[in-house]
Amino acid sequence: MNDAGESSSLIRERVNKLIKFNCKDSQKQKSAPMHRWAPKKLKSYRVVKTDADRTLETAINKLGLSACTYIRVLKVGRTIADFARAEDIESSHFVEVI
Repeated sequence: MNDAGESSSLIRERVNKLIKFNCKDSQKQKSAPMHRWAPKKLKSYRVVKTDADRTLETAINKLGLSACTYIRVLKVGRTIADFARAEDIESSHFVEVI
């Protein structure tokens, strides 16, 4: 069990549901899976809220993170938003990644 008290099997089930959702979503959009998307497409497909974009930009500048890291944070932020069933990527999702 993890710190929240969830068993590995429950976490695995949630991850599998998310993977199925993302695969169906990719098929609807007739595109490659999200991990192959360019950052511009990722930002336009699932909206990044303005305050979240500022949070990410501030973190990148203060921590001196690379463009590659920016892309990774954006993708992981989208995944966290999906787990939270959020339509948009919010500041809290980026904060959790960083």
